[in-house]
Amino acid sequence: MALPMKDDHNAPVASEQGVLSLSVGEAAARVGLTAATLRTWDRRYGLAPSLRTAGGHRRYSSTDMERLRTAAQLIEAGHPAAQAVAASMARVVGDDTSAPGAGRAGGGKVLPLPEGTAEQRGLARSAMSLDADAITALITTMIDQHGVIGTWDRVISPVLVSVGERWARTGTGVEVEHVLATGVAAALMKSLPRSVNGRRPVLLACMPDEEHMLPLLALHSALLAEGTPSVLLGHKVPQGAMVDAVKRVRPRKVGLWAQMPARADSGIVEVLPQLRPPLSPVLLGPGWRAASCGDYPRPATLTDAVAELAYAR
Repeated sequence: MALPMKDDHNAPVASEQGVLSLSVGEAAARVGLTAATLRTWDRRYGLAPSLRTAGGHRRYSSTDMERLRTAAQLIEAGHPAAQAVAASMARVVGDDTSAPGAGRAGGGKVLPLPEGTAEQRGLARSAMSLDADAITALITTMIDQHGVIGTWDRVISPVLVSVGERWARTGTGVEVEHVLATGVAAALMKSLPRSVNGRRPVLLACMPDEEHMLPLLALHSALLAEGTPSVLLGHKVPQGAMVDAVKRVRPRKVGLWAQMPARADSGIVEVLPQLRPPLSPVLLGPGWRAASCGDYPRPATLTDAVAELAYAR
């Protein structure tokens, strides 16, 4: 990146390539905001000036100014600041910026969501742009507005389904799924309460060969939000480790996640330690639907899983 040709605190500076270079005060004045607001966006959301003078002063470029204007317009239209700034940072020149989440340069293609909401389309554009930071900002804002269950059902799940359908149809998009999962997971982790105490916890674990743990993380977050202590073991938990965890944590309920039928081994339920009161296994995920595993509960949705695992307040 070319450095500005001169270092002047008060006047806009042109770089060697003719790029606009504005101080924070000048940039704020041009978009009708305060310098303090721009500094907050820089510190809190990462919308920072991209240029630096020879003397080390940070300056806003033409691209930076376009992002500032986009964020200001979205906020004026009623979008939360975090979502608006994330959308402005993900924007592609010439793309639709009427709703947060427009994909940044490099996205190229879109996910098919013909009846999708603005939030779903915004998340899909950020996913196709491989912009995990924008995904995290969008999902964090949505969780604040709708809660974990509402955000999962309204926004995350439909986009995940669309990514899966695109992969099944074209054989492409694994990288989109991975970045989407990373961004969503970061937002879910940010939403976790600091602590939920007072009762024996629920234990959540993926089956030994199961790698898909994002729905389990959403369930973990939702249970904590409901006031139910939860211990999340994560993906690919060996049978021995699961048995040891049950002995150590002594949960009243255990949720076992299987995405694929090949990973839904009901035999693992039989080797779990016997506790008093008895341990209640709950079978989670589509992998269990066709499995022969007795009368254990098999909730079909996140809402059902929370209802099955949560303790009465």
